[in-house]
Amino acid sequence: MRRFDDNERYVVTGMGLVSPVGNDPETAWRNILAGEHGVQYARDTLFKGYETLPIYVAAPVEGFDLTSDPAFADRRNDIRAKWDMCQQFTLWAGAQALRMAGLNSVESLRVEDHGLDPKRFGVYMGTGVGGTNHLGEAAVLLHDERIRYEQAVAEGDEELIERMRDGTRIHPRLILKTLPGRVAGTPAMEFGAKAFWEGILKECASGNAAIISAIEAIKLGKADVVLAGGVEGDITPVTTGLFGAARAVSKEKDPALASRPLDAGRSGLVMGQGAGALVIETLEHAQKRGAPIISEIIGYAENSDAKDETEPDPDNVIECMNEAVRMTGRKIEGVAINPHATSTPVGDAAEMHAVSQVFPPDEVIAITAIKSYTGHTFGGAGAVEAVFSNQTLRDQKSPAIRNLENPMEETAGYEHALSADQPIEGEIKMVVNNSFGFGGNNAITIFANPR
Repeated sequence: MRRFDDNERYVVTGMGLVSPVGNDPETAWRNILAGEHGVQYARDTLFKGYETLPIYVAAPVEGFDLTSDPAFADRRNDIRAKWDMCQQFTLWAGAQALRMAGLNSVESLRVEDHGLDPKRFGVYMGTGVGGTNHLGEAAVLLHDERIRYEQAVAEGDEELIERMRDGTRIHPRLILKTLPGRVAGTPAMEFGAKAFWEGILKECASGNAAIISAIEAIKLGKADVVLAGGVEGDITPVTTGLFGAARAVSKEKDPALASRPLDAGRSGLVMGQGAGALVIETLEHAQKRGAPIISEIIGYAENSDAKDETEPDPDNVIECMNEAVRMTGRKIEGVAINPHATSTPVGDAAEMHAVSQVFPPDEVIAITAIKSYTGHTFGGAGAVEAVFSNQTLRDQKSPAIRNLENPMEETAGYEHALSADQPIEGEIKMVVNNSFGFGGNNAITIFANPR
């Protein structure tokens, strides 16, 4: 293990994405710039049969089939038996990111087959709930078995009683779908990460926190290359109902109008699916192996409010932003901000108040709100939006904000940086990517084009 080194420069060399607006970075970016969103009416599909659930829209991933990736074409048995959708998403996004980073083989994505030392390659993946939705599946099976068993006892059916005592109908590998840490463990196994793997569980800040963890692992000498990202795999009546009971989800029936971050008429978030993945390494390491340099991560910060489960502490958010900016060592200028902006009344207001205390309006070129297109991908949001942050840098273009009809009062002074009609273009020198989770989990990353 190398000694701690804080003088290195850390770069992104690969990116992958699965999202409600497209299942690769370029398709999704093209759709967002064109104003296309992934929110749809879901009462007759995802929420069918749950009439008491007062939620009507969601932003699911469409057209996804892991076996269409040649590396997983023959893995249908694994998909059926042990890979939850969130694991499949991380494999898909991870495969894209590794290929972009120079692992050019179509069929083999084991890093040792491409000149990387597997003992110097690690995985961090964040999630909110992972595959825990399958616990409900197991609970239903156990409930049905209990009823059958009680009926057999009442009828004196000794043969059935003996057979049921031999074992449950729960699939022996179902546990591999339910453990949230498998969002990192599965890609680590498939891609050959022998340095470490870890699931990052920081609610909606998980994706950004995974990126930060990757940089710090490299600083500490634990790895040379890290695959980092975040994912949320399922939109179920249970998860949606829980968020809805917390009064966090929009009850809007029109999918085109439901997600409206930073707008005075915002009424709650829209449940979304997706995953983002980045390959992170030092600039020196990337140059030595001839990897493409997509961006440099010039600043980051994390902290915890330790105050309230759902209401953010603006002062602590301000400190987190300030710490990330201090790390850059650069003047605040040419800033594009990708706020967390979930479309909730309290969260958006607190975040924009914090932004106003750190980033002078004259130095902010653009503020976007990706969740107006994708909904809120929870544990995946920070990583999904990191991909779009990198594309903002590359194209010097920040997407417009859908449904921004009446900007909330906390955006005063930033009118020039808000667009509801078309992307904002300008000399963007850094992109600030914010993520905030329940319990006051704050994680911020700042990307720039390498100098």
